[in-house]
Amino acid sequence: MYIIYVDGSCIGNPGPGGYCAIIIAPDGTQREIVESCADTTNNQMELMAAIRALEEFEGPAEIEIRSDSQYLIKGMNAWIIRWKANRWKNSSRKLVENIHLWRQLDALSYGRRIT
Repeated sequence: MYIIYVDGSCIGNPGPGGYCAIIIAPDGTQREIVESCADTTNNQMELMAAIRALEEFEGPAEIEIRSDSQYLIKGMNAWIIRWKANRWKNSSRKLVENIHLWRQLDALSYGRRIT
């Protein structure tokens, strides 16, 4: 199983920010992804860390993502199911914030076992 540690942040919200993802392979080797953005939000950086990490994989994989972001964790494990069923609308019947990133994360998760 691959283990991925992700984190993102920004100064101000919105403001300049960045993210990091550390991918640990089953054999213990590690790869780091670090990027910045001039104008972003904390939530966008949390999502981008997971997206960029998942882009590193081709085909099926067993992956564990570790994050301190409840937005990312709850979004991936619970909210996204309802959002998709409700055509990407939240409980207020408005389009989900950061929908383009959530759709990208959903597409990258397809066919993979992610916890």
